[in-house]
Amino acid sequence: MFEIIYKKLVIFLFKKGIFVLFGLLCILLIVNNVSASSYSISNSTDVTTISKMVSGKIPMKNGEFIKNGDVVKFNAGNYKNIKLVVNKKIVLTKSGNNKVNFIGNGSGIAIKVNSNKIKINGLRIKNYEYGIYGKITSSSISKTILHGSSIKIVGKYNKFSYNKLSGYMEVSGKYNKIYLNKLYGYSISVHGFKNTILKNRLVGSKTYSIDVSGSNNLITSNYMHGYSSSDSTGLSISDGSNNKFYYNTIIKAYWGINIFGTKNVFYKNKIYRCRIGIQYEDKTNNCIKNIFKKNKKNILFSPPTTGPPEGVY
Repeated sequence: MFEIIYKKLVIFLFKKGIFVLFGLLCILLIVNNVSASSYSISNSTDVTTISKMVSGKIPMKNGEFIKNGDVVKFNAGNYKNIKLVVNKKIVLTKSGNNKVNFIGNGSGIAIKVNSNKIKINGLRIKNYEYGIYGKITSSSISKTILHGSSIKIVGKYNKFSYNKLSGYMEVSGKYNKIYLNKLYGYSISVHGFKNTILKNRLVGSKTYSIDVSGSNNLITSNYMHGYSSSDSTGLSISDGSNNKFYYNTIIKAYWGINIFGTKNVFYKNKIYRCRIGIQYEDKTNNCIKNIFKKNKKNILFSPPTTGPPEGVY
């Protein structure tokens, strides 16, 4: 009888503990949401002042400094040579459907990021060396237009989507997802493992459209249209193994796919009007059911050559 009462008491306390914990979590979430603030920025404010506010050197408004969870909305207009440093979990976006232009002078970084859970959405960045640069985790960059400016990010669990670039996109790390972006005349480079490159459209690159190094990455359903120049490549695997390349379309390059890695799988890619459809160095790479059309040569096995022993000419 005592054992039955004891068990019932333990179960009761356990359930009460769960309800109490759930209640505390709800309270914490409510407090966190209440504490977040939204700020509007106008281009009538000096860009140096804006930069100091966003970086936390001076208050945003009424003595309040930028903090995690805050939203910074830029009003319509041009922000010439603005340079932001983001160290908090904040959102940078535009106010309504207005056009917000960050305009540089050909060098420097428009937005330097160093945090997690950052969101950048809807901005237009022009004429910087890097539009967005830094190290982030679990963040997103979306619907941003970069003209003559590149993205260079190190991090993990980030999402890059619906951006338009006439600049490079370089991402290093793991578990990143790059999807539904459009690039004009430039390329996507991904270094790391278990990243996903999905449904991007790249037109007019004179070097390579997508370059991958690392392992266990998934590259699928991308569209690449380049030039038939002597050094252009649709898809380049500069180094890496166990990557999967499925359902990509590559049109008009010298090399459709150029492979330097091992144990990669190429399945049902469409390769049209290239000088060489697929070139590979190692027989462990697996090419399955790829579709070739109007290439000078569809597949070329080209093992690496070794030079003469040292001192022998």
